[in-house]
Amino acid sequence: MPWDTSRYTTIVVDKKTHEKLVYLKMALRAHDIPVRSFNDVVNYLIDKYFEYLRLLEEKGE
Repeated sequence: MPWDTSRYTTIVVDKKTHEKLVYLKMALRAHDIPVRSFNDVVNYLIDKYFEYLRLLEEKGE
């Protein structure tokens, strides 16, 4: 895969997005996914996105 998902940049968000990230961080923690910061949340989502793309590639779609 051409993307290096090991390091991501710091994310700057507006107030509405910040609120959504707060709820998402709480939801991930409720499912025992270790997130400490909003960057952890964003990194988790990016990892899941690339995992999804990889699965689509394997399926041939």
